[in-house]
Amino acid sequence: MPVPSSPPHELQVAVFARDPETLDGLTDYLRAAGARALPKRDLLLTERADVIVLFGDDFDSEASDTFVREWVSAPARRCVLILVTSHEPLADCARSDHRAVVLKRPVWGWVLLAAIQSGLRDMTQLAAPGELRAVGSSASLTT
Repeated sequence: MPVPSSPPHELQVAVFARDPETLDGLTDYLRAAGARALPKRDLLLTERADVIVLFGDDFDSEASDTFVREWVSAPARRCVLILVTSHEPLADCARSDHRAVVLKRPVWGWVLLAAIQSGLRDMTQLAAPGELRAVGSSASLTT
């Protein structure tokens, strides 16, 4: 008797931005691609996310720095960080971690979607077997 396959994991993407047009446009785009997009106007993450998209320049420099440094210092957190910024020291901090993808503004939804897919592939290749609970393997986003 064949074993039923488990349903694909719904990818959870937390989007941190202050600009309403950026936040609404990107969350709508990601939802249309099959992700569960979690819009965030402040730098608090209260639920699990597979991917964090942070528009670092939208927030106070110190707050963005703290958020990225805390994320980098939590290696057990199994998620991808997509950082969109023009602030070079912040970008350098994120680049120090293999889970991060740094993009310079301006970026478009399709660029972010490709960065998410690439980051998930990289995380899957770096993880021990079974470590990422379906992230990257059964989570799917359409382009």
